[in-house]
Amino acid sequence: MGKDCGGAPKNISKTNCGYNEKLPHGYAVSKVRGFKISKEDLKDKAKILALITSGMLYLFPKVVGSNADNTPDLEVEVNEFGYSFVADTTLNTALNLKIDTSSCMMPNLKSWDGLNVHAFKIDVNGDVNGINVIEDGVEYLQTQPTKFYFRKPKTRTSNKGELRSSMVVLMDNDLMDEKVPAPFILGLDGIIDLEFKLESVTATEIVVRAEEICNDNAVLGLDANLVCDQLDANNEPTTELVPSSVVDNLDSTYTLTFGAAVLPTGENVSVNLNTKAFSPSGTDAIYGVSTSTLVIPIA
Repeated sequence: MGKDCGGAPKNISKTNCGYNEKLPHGYAVSKVRGFKISKEDLKDKAKILALITSGMLYLFPKVVGSNADNTPDLEVEVNEFGYSFVADTTLNTALNLKIDTSSCMMPNLKSWDGLNVHAFKIDVNGDVNGINVIEDGVEYLQTQPTKFYFRKPKTRTSNKGELRSSMVVLMDNDLMDEKVPAPFILGLDGIIDLEFKLESVTATEIVVRAEEICNDNAVLGLDANLVCDQLDANNEPTTELVPSSVVDNLDSTYTLTFGAAVLPTGENVSVNLNTKAFSPSGTDAIYGVSTSTLVIPIA
């Protein structure tokens, strides 16, 4: 009888194949180390929307294809933001993916470039992939250590006439061992930045237009979430100015009406949201505060 092969080979029956990876649709990303969520909560759209609204989860751009250089030389390449791709020995898989983004979104993606974050992979079936964890009898899905790098397009996508940006994903796929079906997540977006534009102003009334930044889409349903603040010399809010009414004009404009002498003559005010982000009733859209302040002079 011959000698056994070296090592300790394991059984390889096809029945052991309970988990098979699918191509990525996108990623759900958290800044919290080891972020996890119960499998039951992961199937609840309202709870996922609440996590996105609170800033606990971010949905990264939709993946629309893969690039040929699937394992780029991460140690020497410098992207357009001036960051070097540095290989991380704990993250053993590099994917170079085409993403559905725009030049308008790229500055926001820049802030995530090269950060140590934790992520779920969302596959094309709408399954959320991660690490299976059981604590006190409750089953959780846990994120994995991940890094993302972003590149502006360098080559034209064949037959479409479009330039696609790319996202390099570093993730240890050896850790991934579980997936939870949540097909609704394929239809969700991240937080949409709002921009407010001044339409008109009088001593007792301000009319502003609310639009999605970059695409100028109209935004309805904000009337209960608008606030007006007096600004100091640095355009920082100081005193909240309470309107007597806020009317959604259903054309992306809102009319804020004030009593006499409420708006401070000769001062600047602003109109913005009263919360970091929120989802209007009856929709899945989540809107967030723009980083720019709308400065309105009161004559």
